[in-house]
Amino acid sequence: MLRLILGLVFVFLTVCVFAQDTAPQQEPTTFYLDSETGDDSRSGQSPDAAWKTVKRLQQEKIVPGDSVLFRRGGLWRESLKPASGEPERPIVYGAYGEGEKPILQGSTARNTIGDWRSCGENLWETVRVEPIRGPKIPIDFSTSWYVHQEKPAEVKLENQRINEGNTIRLTVKATGGGSSRIQLIGPKIPAEGLQKPALLKFRARCTKPFKIPSISVRHPGAPWTNYLLASGAVTVTPDWQEFDVFLSLQSPSAEGQLAFYVGGAVPNDSVFELQPMALYAASLPEGQVPFSVDVGNILFDHGKLVGFKRWGLDELKEPGDFWHDTENGRVVVYFDKNPAELYRSIELCLKRDIISHSGVHDCVIRHLALRYSAAHGVGGMGAKRVVIEDCDIYFIGGGHLYTRNNRPTRYGNGIEWWCEAEDCLVQRCRLWEVYDVAFSPQGNQENRTIKNITIRNCTIWNCEQSFEYWRTGDGAVTENVVFEHNTCVDGGFGWSHRQRPNKRGTHFLSYTVTAKTNIVLRNNIFCRGANDLISMFTDWRSGIRLHNNLWWQPDGEDFLSFRGKGVFKAEEFSKYLDEHGMEKASIRAEPKFVDPTNRDYRLLPTSPGVKAATDGGPVGRRE
Repeated sequence: MLRLILGLVFVFLTVCVFAQDTAPQQEPTTFYLDSETGDDSRSGQSPDAAWKTVKRLQQEKIVPGDSVLFRRGGLWRESLKPASGEPERPIVYGAYGEGEKPILQGSTARNTIGDWRSCGENLWETVRVEPIRGPKIPIDFSTSWYVHQEKPAEVKLENQRINEGNTIRLTVKATGGGSSRIQLIGPKIPAEGLQKPALLKFRARCTKPFKIPSISVRHPGAPWTNYLLASGAVTVTPDWQEFDVFLSLQSPSAEGQLAFYVGGAVPNDSVFELQPMALYAASLPEGQVPFSVDVGNILFDHGKLVGFKRWGLDELKEPGDFWHDTENGRVVVYFDKNPAELYRSIELCLKRDIISHSGVHDCVIRHLALRYSAAHGVGGMGAKRVVIEDCDIYFIGGGHLYTRNNRPTRYGNGIEWWCEAEDCLVQRCRLWEVYDVAFSPQGNQENRTIKNITIRNCTIWNCEQSFEYWRTGDGAVTENVVFEHNTCVDGGFGWSHRQRPNKRGTHFLSYTVTAKTNIVLRNNIFCRGANDLISMFTDWRSGIRLHNNLWWQPDGEDFLSFRGKGVFKAEEFSKYLDEHGMEKASIRAEPKFVDPTNRDYRLLPTSPGVKAATDGGPVGRRE
């Protein structure tokens, strides 16, 4: 009898497992978003029942095989965190309907006269936005504090009780060179505190005054994604002060950790004391943001005039000059009258990535326009099998990254792979007006690999650089990165070049490379660079191969700048080929484009370098 019962149980379990293995997969669902007529209370599963916001989309469980479609002609002032699919069932983010590509936009508008008020002769400031405090988030601030420090920083952390509150005391002997060199890490934040903006209440003092560079709620481990972020809004003095700091929502998450970045700012031989008090959910008036997140650029009438970012009120002297006063949460611009009287559209570009592909896998992003971000168009770490195709990415970057030795550094790339990525493809995209570089695999973490990245048939113009590569860190590997059949025009002729202190208008830029590297640039067109066409800071010839490219730079201008080894002028192209021992199939000649005035950079049949446009060729025409 026992054997019979055990046999029946075995048969039953086998049938259950077989039924699970052979059960049909769930039918894919398509979700629709319409920024004009959508409604987040609907199902989102048809054009007539479309959602309105990306925020509503991010609350939905998207499963492998699903699609998310944005209505053409729509505009969303929100960031997107794609969901992950499976190798044979990717999640697709795309477009539906007719008209221009759907726009994901990283800026906030200040278009009305009431958005600005006079604050001095020819000076206008944004009207302050006050956040609305919501319910308190339950957090125990008395435990779990520790400090992360990187040489040359040297600090000691203590916890003690002062004035009935838990006090974190940081004794600083050496501050280090950047904000990340000293990170004061606090407790984890529950998921309910990571779904909307927040207000952080705390007291602080320091024996020597300083400004806190950054406060965030971030991912507890790599890739250190910021979910809530404030920037530069707090000045600490020797007297105890109480602060309410607004943390803007970068992207919702289920886990996060409070972090104060103070390296390079908290003075040497000082004592910094912090008393965390409370964290509250917060909200803002419809369509408004406080300027705790850095404003890296201002576009007047969509680029008719581009703002010039300055670093103090006394530097505002020309129309369009602006200063982001993070301490007082305002932006100040220089004009002889209210800027909304001069321009119909005023877009303040915020330092947040439009799409984060950190940890995303098996995903397709197509037919979208990403614009007006002061950070990256697409950025992150750990992307696998992510395809980006037929997208437009423009007016990107300019956000404040860090200040070292009183010199601020700005950043912002079109598409960036940070430290780790695998099996990713970008094709038929157009990128223009990027502060730094259109495409870049880069990073400084140890034992990380970037491999099998292909960038092809893209058109790039007016970016400071077209392709940049640098990698450091023990055990770092870059393997099989291919940049091919791309048309790159006017490197360094864009909005950022005039206001950069470190001008490097070029098409291929290589900084320090210590990682094991295998990169190929072939069958591309590189036409005109403000400084040169290639900039080398280390000798990359052992790991980077160039082949069958068309180069053009007028006589008398620099072609290659090689730090420590001199400069090749454009007319010395043959000498460059002979001395570098590579690119034997490449040529120097002026390409003939179909209609460069209207950004149609396809090659005419009579143009030199037509072979560089095989395999589908570089694209250039607008839809």
